[in-house]
Amino acid sequence: MSKYRFDPTLFDELEQERLEALAWRKKTWLLGIPIVATASIIAAATFGPEGLIAALIGAGLTYMIAEFKLSELKEQMKTDILSHMADARGWRFDADGPAESAVSVYRDLNLLGAHNELDVEDLFEGELKGVRFELFEALARMRTKNRKSDSVRTVFSGLLARFNFPKDFKGSTVVLTDSGFFNWAAGFSQKGERVTLEDPVFEKQFQVYSSDQVEARYLLTPSFMQRLLDIRSVFPDAQIQAAFERRSLYLAIDTKSSSRDELGFFDVKDMSQPISRQSAVQLFEQELQVFEEIVDGLNLDASTRI
Repeated sequence: MSKYRFDPTLFDELEQERLEALAWRKKTWLLGIPIVATASIIAAATFGPEGLIAALIGAGLTYMIAEFKLSELKEQMKTDILSHMADARGWRFDADGPAESAVSVYRDLNLLGAHNELDVEDLFEGELKGVRFELFEALARMRTKNRKSDSVRTVFSGLLARFNFPKDFKGSTVVLTDSGFFNWAAGFSQKGERVTLEDPVFEKQFQVYSSDQVEARYLLTPSFMQRLLDIRSVFPDAQIQAAFERRSLYLAIDTKSSSRDELGFFDVKDMSQPISRQSAVQLFEQELQVFEEIVDGLNLDASTRI
């Protein structure tokens, strides 16, 4: 694990801005609620239903004014904190994410379902123990339109990651989450044949296909299989899939969170919490540990010879 530890005192100025924004919200509500309540009574008595509608609009404006400073600060906090955490490790952080074309390889490997709408953000690029990697958030949807309706289905909401190997693979190996009765359907879209492994726990949760059976068994070591299972400790309900293709290991972690219809995995969720307790910081540190252990488990360093 990296020796770096997040120091919230580096963001004392940002923390002060957070406290000031909270004070602004409290003051706005203390002044706004009585004003809106009084205006609502007068408007309803004077103008009837139309007055009530105007009062509701006034309540909405009060809410927007009260939350303005906090919402403005949220994005700044995320960008400043995650940029610092990346810089401290010699990485690059881009809140806008990669080009959408970076996602196509995940779709081609069947790690990502078919979609016609895509959003990406929060790209991290750098090295872990000499291994180049990238990590970013993605939200993929399939929108279907006809004459009577317009429906949207989220097919993926989570994290995509890529690790570079020092040497090409001979074949293509894909690890998919077990689909139970529908495993037969997944096999039709794979390049290779089903690989049977000796780990019963792994076999119960995943299905593996490869165009090179020997290479697949070499890559899917007990250590790597355990690392994939360990990701569940950070993302308990996630659907985890992986692929070895050319010079890279690809990971797709569909978190299936309650807010999976929106981006914002690393966002500051609760502005009432101090920076030191922001879930974005804690989650990032947990993920970093898992990814470093994956590198260790695969021995993905400069001396690797596959």
